[in-house]
Amino acid sequence: MLVLTGTSGGLGSVVLSTILEQDLIPAKALRISSYSLKSVPQVAKDAGIEIRLGNMYDPPTLEHAYAGADVLFLVSYPSVGPERFQLHKNAIDAAIKLE
Repeated sequence: MLVLTGTSGGLGSVVLSTILEQDLIPAKALRISSYSLKSVPQVAKDAGIEIRLGNMYDPPTLEHAYAGADVLFLVSYPSVGPERFQLHKNAIDAAIKLE
């Protein structure tokens, strides 16, 4: 299971589109972790990809979003400084708990 983050942004949306267009990974082996279920690209919904709420400000949602994952594709939070550091730490700590 590959969990993708940031699919509503520039990098994450291109990664998602490339995976689907080139049939690199089956949709059933993908999951989207998103801070807002409304922001998930339509292409993911149309492909039947599982979508879970995963908010970097709310670590328990990340643990649920990442559960069962083999790989996490973490797109950087679009800011610089202490906030970004903490949010990335939250995401990485949640992923580590799954080992």
